[in-house]
Amino acid sequence: MATPPPALAPQAEQLRHIHSIPALVNYLHLELGWPIDVDDWEDAVFDWQPEELNLKDERRVAIHSIKQLRPLVSGQPWGIFFVDFDKGRLPIVVLRRVLNGLVPKSRTSSGGHQSWHARDLLFVASFGESGAREIALAHFTDESDLGDLPTLRVLGWDESDTGLELGYVAQTLKSKLRWPLHTTGAADQAAWRKQWASAFTLGYRQPINDSKTLALALAELAKRIRSRANAVLALESPKGHLTQLHKAFKENLIADLTPDGFADMFAQTITYGLFTAHASRGSGALVADDVALMVPSTNPFLKELLHDFLSAAGRDRKKSRRVDFDELGINDVVTTLRGIPMDAVLRDFSKQKPGDDPVIHFYEGFLKAYDKAMRAKRGVFYTPSPVVQFIVKSVDEILKTEFGIEDGLASTITWGEMMARQPSLSLPKHCTAQTPFVQILDPATGTGTFIVEIITQIHAHMLQKWAKQGIVGKANWQPLWVDYVKLHLLPRLYAFELMMAPYAIAHMKIGLKLADTDYTFPEDGPRVNVFLTNALEPAHAINPGLAFEAPMLAAEAAEANRVKEQLAATVVVGNPPYSGDSGNQGDWITQLMRTRLPDGADSYFRFNDADLGERNPKWVNNDYVKFIRLAQSRLATVGTGVLGFITSNSYLESPTFRGVRQSLLHSLPHLRIVDLHGNSKRGETAGGDENVFEITEGVAIVVGNLQPGLALQVEHADLIGPRQTKYDTLMAKGLQLLAPFAPSGERLQLVRSDSAGVAEYECGWPLTTIALVNSVGIVTARDALCIQFTEKQAWDTVRDFAKRDAEDARQVYALGTDAQDWQVTLAQKDLNDSGPNKKLIQPILYRPFDVRHSYYTGKASGFMVRPRPEVMRH
Repeated sequence: MATPPPALAPQAEQLRHIHSIPALVNYLHLELGWPIDVDDWEDAVFDWQPEELNLKDERRVAIHSIKQLRPLVSGQPWGIFFVDFDKGRLPIVVLRRVLNGLVPKSRTSSGGHQSWHARDLLFVASFGESGAREIALAHFTDESDLGDLPTLRVLGWDESDTGLELGYVAQTLKSKLRWPLHTTGAADQAAWRKQWASAFTLGYRQPINDSKTLALALAELAKRIRSRANAVLALESPKGHLTQLHKAFKENLIADLTPDGFADMFAQTITYGLFTAHASRGSGALVADDVALMVPSTNPFLKELLHDFLSAAGRDRKKSRRVDFDELGINDVVTTLRGIPMDAVLRDFSKQKPGDDPVIHFYEGFLKAYDKAMRAKRGVFYTPSPVVQFIVKSVDEILKTEFGIEDGLASTITWGEMMARQPSLSLPKHCTAQTPFVQILDPATGTGTFIVEIITQIHAHMLQKWAKQGIVGKANWQPLWVDYVKLHLLPRLYAFELMMAPYAIAHMKIGLKLADTDYTFPEDGPRVNVFLTNALEPAHAINPGLAFEAPMLAAEAAEANRVKEQLAATVVVGNPPYSGDSGNQGDWITQLMRTRLPDGADSYFRFNDADLGERNPKWVNNDYVKFIRLAQSRLATVGTGVLGFITSNSYLESPTFRGVRQSLLHSLPHLRIVDLHGNSKRGETAGGDENVFEITEGVAIVVGNLQPGLALQVEHADLIGPRQTKYDTLMAKGLQLLAPFAPSGERLQLVRSDSAGVAEYECGWPLTTIALVNSVGIVTARDALCIQFTEKQAWDTVRDFAKRDAEDARQVYALGTDAQDWQVTLAQKDLNDSGPNKKLIQPILYRPFDVRHSYYTGKASGFMVRPRPEVMRH
């Protein structure tokens, strides 16, 4: 039988029956804690006359009344207005005229009444036909700094909304518009204004004509699908279709996939898949089934998965076990995309970012609007084309010049042929003499940028090679190219990706790229070997029943396992994610970081055959370092190969990473470092230095190779200056920009420094000798909760947080998902075990000359993660 609609939460059920402003005011007071005197509503507001706002007669007839809520706190900087409109849709033009009357162009034109900034105004509008009135909260974003008019954004509902839609609105109201604990200080008021303004993300029936507006709209729709999918997962029985899909993914592909993680995968895949389908087609008709139909035959798993996701959402009406398609909000995405001029949107993107592929790079903006924290945590920042080209060309050149492989990345040379040339090589496990020597892996491929560039360069090389052989003209070389791709290219390209939406995009883009090169897709052709899996997890057993329940999922898991266990990659390239708070804490990768490799390279936590001795070497566990270790391990196991990564540059200099540097120099004796700098936090230069990404952390390119008997040789280059200059230098000079370099000091630092100054500095006394009891600073992990400006604010926050339900506290204080060392329940337990006790409120020097207050128990992994009592008790 069909899955029943989820039961509404009480707050969501109340919204269904709110059709008037007084009813909404009562809801704001009772459910969201607004300090409004609902028993004397008329005294809580005062009326405005349309003429006071200079509204013309034809505008006045659309308005029944305009009421302003009297200030609720002293010094309140924002104004809250209730506007009761006549029948019909929300009249945007009239509301904008009301705004203009409240936000005059100059103080002298305010007509003697109070005036506001547009960002300080919150409107509550009532409109619609009699018997079908609607309520909407509205806010104008102030974009005057961009030369634009304020943009109306709304949060509204009506009786026709589904239960899940009402649930989404209720949750947004609860998390964004709950009255705050502290509203007396200017900082508190500014913080709450920012919070309630963040609830307004979608324009009211706004036209979508540019890429930024579309990204915001799709991100908001994806959030709603995710929220509704979560509600369905919570409601379904263990045999429900979405629940079964989640279970299959968790058991066979992504071991740590939570229900919310699956809901996120579901929402992103469908939303962005529909966008990709429409973008590839251009303006015109769109149906949801296009997503599965447009996937090339190079990935039967993705084709089947998208079909299954859409059928799970109710596309197949004959399958009664499916949940309702409209209930999940997917039709809203289809409707939105049908109504936009896609050609114009793509032209706008090309104008904003010339040369970038809109389908790939649009995803970065989409994810920023959809889930900024996820984007940062997963390190989703796409690699600029000049950087990708530099790395790929460098690897290709090294294969040609140092390995003696004439065709470089395009080579079909086998292990048997290479061993005949270099007898010191040994045949890797799972390989035969006929196994291709040049096998390529991108372990964190994202949207497939590196794989697409490799295909581009190999295609250009093969056309040049055939031209030298007299094979010119498409009619002559295309059959050769089709055979080459089928037999010698796709079987040598491999990639892993953890996030579903980039995985889908990667397959679509690789398919489109191959089509651009005039490759035709034979039905019996090989798949693209991009696998949905976590590269930092080992191969694991597959549920025996999966082959019957979801054969394509079983095949994907089996192939991912086979590649992890058997692939002898000799080229590893990519841009792995940077995440200091790594979510990859599995035993396998943890052990790999600390175990000596087959070539003798030591653990990253050891230096000169001894433990690092660092009090907290956690930064070595950054995700990008784990991917470097993974690549190093694969090459060390094979015994030869080339690495080409762009990562954070923090490992080049920091003492904590000295074990990383020593281990890399052992495995990759010919190491090339291009330090691209760009660390805005450290202020490395006097100014004018830009990062090649839109991030604050400095980055560097590492290209290293391993060959038997290769002597240690390090080369280095610094690129400092504007972003475009860095791009131009990489493209123009290639590996020629590097110069010989010797790692500096006893810690083998891979940065250029004043060696004489370093020697003098090393003669000084270490701080650990001066201060026998020492530690790094305390770590709260949640500053916005744990650190407050005043003693009263800290005490009020602690008492309120300690008594709330855990999930309620998470929403109210915007705490996000739990980390390994900080969890909402543990923080609450620490507070309640200790009282709460007002005597534990202590002043803390938060920053230089910035004394604030916190609640200090001294217990680790409690309210604070690392309270450092050995130092802080003094």
